[in-house]
Amino acid sequence: MRQSRRLAGVLFSLLLCVCLLMTSSVGAVTASLTMRLSTRTGPGTQYDEPGTYFQKDWQTAQVEVISADWDNHNDIWWVQVDFLVRGTRYRAYTGLKRVNVDINTVYKDTLLGIDSTKSDAKAYWGPGVDYAMSKYNVPSGTAVKVIDAENGFVQVEFYDARTATSDRSMRRAWINAVTLHDHWVSQRLGMPSIPAPSPWFAFCPNCGKQLPEGNHFNYCPYCGVFLTSGN
Repeated sequence: MRQSRRLAGVLFSLLLCVCLLMTSSVGAVTASLTMRLSTRTGPGTQYDEPGTYFQKDWQTAQVEVISADWDNHNDIWWVQVDFLVRGTRYRAYTGLKRVNVDINTVYKDTLLGIDSTKSDAKAYWGPGVDYAMSKYNVPSGTAVKVIDAENGFVQVEFYDARTATSDRSMRRAWINAVTLHDHWVSQRLGMPSIPAPSPWFAFCPNCGKQLPEGNHFNYCPYCGVFLTSGN
């Protein structure tokens, strides 16, 4: 009986490890916070604002940095973070200044394509039913931009009149992949290793701004363009 219980415990532990591996994002980076975690559903102030987290315990909080996206309107980086609050999982975007992470080590969001929902889709904060469910679903027939795919779910971006505050307002959410017409695969699966930093630029070739002497940027901190040496 004791051996059976021990074997059951081992099998449960192995199953838990497999489940965690299946639901974790490729290339995620663990990081601490520099201040309270103010969030948006997407990388910019034009996306709806879910709330602020870790208001009293941000000094000890840890998040998983999933991806980054450049905000052309405000000229800053936003990072998508995965975190746990009172037993519930969330993914949301926050300004880079709030997270202790090297932007050069983070996967950059990529537009995979355009699609539309073929049925009403429940919307979640992350790729799975173990994440918090959003208040509003994604109605059937909604045109969406596909940003990522993971664990049978797809991250989509769309205009939602129910949450919009202006004609620039957007929303991002995760929905079950079967509610879209096409099949989508994450670019993370073939994500190359991060290239070595280029020391060759004194000025950004895109925006023309002077870069700090001796910099080791892969991306211009002002306009977000990828820097290469051309060699």
